[in-house]
Amino acid sequence: MAGIASGATAVMVLRSPAIRRERETPSEQLTKIMVVMGQRFSGYMQRVVSLPGVSNRWIEQAYHLQDRDEVLCFLEAYPFLVPLLLEAYDNIQAYFPDSSLSLAVVEEADDTSEPQLVLHIRTPDTPEEAFMALNELDEDWWLDALPFARGHMFINVRPQ
Repeated sequence: MAGIASGATAVMVLRSPAIRRERETPSEQLTKIMVVMGQRFSGYMQRVVSLPGVSNRWIEQAYHLQDRDEVLCFLEAYPFLVPLLLEAYDNIQAYFPDSSLSLAVVEEADDTSEPQLVLHIRTPDTPEEAFMALNELDEDWWLDALPFARGHMFINVRPQ
């Protein structure tokens, strides 16, 4: 009897997870997959970003740093911004192809006590064209990426 009872318990334990998986909706399954993939991608990006000097060199080539030491120290303090800057470069170039990009650290930009990184887009577009392109960039990419900035970065467009 003891062997049968423990065998029955083992069968119930083995079937229990299978029952739960069948009850998950497709959106729940997709959410779990996205979380796992996000963790894997995040881990990959952290390894890439932590390669000595690679991210700093790339950032200095892609962006003009208004105060190099201040910007690099800020990125060292907030390393989660580096993958966002890598992604931002290509997305911004799609909407502002003839622009130049610069980074600066600003104090109290949005009535916060913490400094923020501002990504300036200097464009030859008219103010109206720049505003329309910025709205498209916001809708297509930035509003989804914004939470990854954790309140430490914003984008500013400056028509010339």
